[in-house]
Amino acid sequence: ILVPFWCATIFFRGYAWQSDLEFWSQEKLLNHNPYTTVSLALIEYNQGEYHSAMQGFYEGFAAEPPHLDGCVAFVSSVLSIEGPQSALVASDWAVSRGCPRSGEMKGLQAVLHVGLKQWTEAQILVDENVEDPTRRLEIVEMLLRWRSGDQIICSDVNTWDSKQRLLQQLQILSSEDAKQMAMLPCFKDVLLQIDPTRANQD
Repeated sequence: ILVPFWCATIFFRGYAWQSDLEFWSQEKLLNHNPYTTVSLALIEYNQGEYHSAMQGFYEGFAAEPPHLDGCVAFVSSVLSIEGPQSALVASDWAVSRGCPRSGEMKGLQAVLHVGLKQWTEAQILVDENVEDPTRRLEIVEMLLRWRSGDQIICSDVNTWDSKQRLLQQLQILSSEDAKQMAMLPCFKDVLLQIDPTRANQD
């Protein structure tokens, strides 16, 4: 069944369904194919059901032909369930199936390399100088520069309009280096702006 049919179905049924999760669960049950499988996986991922989402993405991506949607969400779901090493393998597999090596995907891969302390691999991705809308690559670059002894970080911090988003991205690194970076004066100033109590405790 053609994709436009499904789009029209969603539009006209609209609020007749209790939720997107219920809708796509029914569609997958009645019309089990790569499109409905991946569409359900995306909903499950957005609702925090990472294990079932991961399985759905695998099934839809492995089909012939695959239905490739939510490539980064797929890798993130694998990360949530199986950890960074498996997520890296999954990202390479997804690309081999046709997922684009977008800036967003490379940003996530760079974060995975940092989590595994694979500094050289992370640096290679940073050096490609691609645009990453999530700005994960920028955070990884800041960490790598700091590790190499470059203390000129305040100017980088000031380029972030949303300091809350900056801290959220810093926290995804989940390494001791990132924790130490958060203690630097520039980051402590950011913490003070967002949560004075937390900054004083640090």
